[in-house]
Amino acid sequence: MPQNKSFFSLTRGRVRASWNKWNLFNYYKKPAPKKQHTLYREKWQAKADTRAYHGEFLREGRWGNIFNPKLKTVAQLDKYLKKSSTSKGDSIQNSQGALSRESIKDVTPVVLQTYAALEKRLDIALFRAMFASSPRQARRFILGGHVKVNGAKVKTPAFTLSPGDVFSVNPEMVLLTLGKNKPSASEAAKIDNQQIKKFNQYIKKCEENPKKMWDIRKKHLDLKLKNDPDFADKVRKQNMAINDQRLDSMMTEIRNVTSDTVLIKILQSQEYFNKHGIMPDVFGKQIQKLSQEALELINGKETIPISSTEIATEASTDSTTDNIADTPSTIIPEAGRSTSATSQGSNLLPEQKDSVNTPEFVTPEEVSPEILQKIHRYVSTEFSLTMPEKERKSVREVRKIVHTIISVRIEQIKKNPKYQPIGLRTVSGEYKADWFKELGESRDLIDIESARETEKTEGINIGLLWQPKGLYGRADPNRPYFSPWAMRPFLAPWAIYPAHIEISFPTCHAVYMRDPVARPGQSEVISPFGIETHDKAYSFYVRKRL
Repeated sequence: MPQNKSFFSLTRGRVRASWNKWNLFNYYKKPAPKKQHTLYREKWQAKADTRAYHGEFLREGRWGNIFNPKLKTVAQLDKYLKKSSTSKGDSIQNSQGALSRESIKDVTPVVLQTYAALEKRLDIALFRAMFASSPRQARRFILGGHVKVNGAKVKTPAFTLSPGDVFSVNPEMVLLTLGKNKPSASEAAKIDNQQIKKFNQYIKKCEENPKKMWDIRKKHLDLKLKNDPDFADKVRKQNMAINDQRLDSMMTEIRNVTSDTVLIKILQSQEYFNKHGIMPDVFGKQIQKLSQEALELINGKETIPISSTEIATEASTDSTTDNIADTPSTIIPEAGRSTSATSQGSNLLPEQKDSVNTPEFVTPEEVSPEILQKIHRYVSTEFSLTMPEKERKSVREVRKIVHTIISVRIEQIKKNPKYQPIGLRTVSGEYKADWFKELGESRDLIDIESARETEKTEGINIGLLWQPKGLYGRADPNRPYFSPWAMRPFLAPWAIYPAHIEISFPTCHAVYMRDPVARPGQSEVISPFGIETHDKAYSFYVRKRL
């Protein structure tokens, strides 16, 4: 059905059953009904306004055959409606001649059922289910063979639905209906050139003053986090994933801190101890002192004592920040870390002083038999029962020291900044002078004239962070709608879920549950007009048939 150019005329201001943006403007500027004319003129105006929305594609004679003056409702008529016969054109009014808010809450809006007979039509049901942007577009879908009722293809827009009927639409047609309009190749190239110019200007400003632009970016992200719920939810999920990775890495490192691994690293430091007479300082003075005591008990040799003052001074500061690094440990292995979690916190730790050459981590299979025998001596319970009392006392002392080392090391791991959870509403990171290099380099402009041919033959990849592939709105040029798919604008005011239809948007199916009914204070027939307008329109059609 061809659409007249004046269909959405801003001069006439008719409100249509359509999601068109001009229709929304007409609805916005639609004046309230005036009572300055004759009764017949008011009825005629109400009829014209309501018919422009309800079934405007039907001729008046055909609508007259469909109209049923006996309006159906599930509720008993209100006492107001019993006293005032709507068949004579009367309205429910107060002393000033207008409907009061108190009466509207209690009244069953029966007159809003005037056009309920049209809601049974297949094309109207498609529009109500939000599978089409207007009944006219729904008719095109039906005639094009994109609609099925109860699994059978139907090509009759006026097909009458019965309660329980299931109708469906081709999902591609629904995406076309709800999606933004696809721009032409030249229009998309012009928009992309504007984006590229702005991006190049931004990169230039970042190169000239990176700290200032970083602060502006951080302020913008914080403001977006505060005002954009979707962005806040995305950041929350990302931070939760990072916290989970950090927790897994921390628990992996803690599980590696066992009596076996501690003793292995103590015994592997024997060569360094023989050369310097002291254990290497990797995890702080406290663990260094405990390791020397354990080695002294194992070998029976005197070691260079470490003063308690150094231990107290080191413990009063954050020893984990100064001494814990990402290099392999001397005493305790740190295998099995999560790479992503480590990279998140690597910039938080200063460079570790390379004062000693710490031995590399050696797996238990690579440990010498002598070391394994010594470990078995201090770990195995059965082995210790056969020892003399003096040696048994030494074993108990070594075990006590090892357990103390494990406790101290676990506390150090728990306090490590790279394992600390980050706030769920945090987006700011550490400033770097070259942070903007992650955004990429400046881009070249697109040739608008050859954009369409280039898109067909080679494809266009702009490489912007928010648009890595294709022209604007043409990521997939073969799609008839905007790609990547985006919701069309000005849709929210018209997105009203019908009460008499159950909709499944993932499958593009819907069930016509029942004919729309009226209840106290509510009508299931969706209409932009109120009770007064429908009351006069109903009176107009009833009068013609008396």
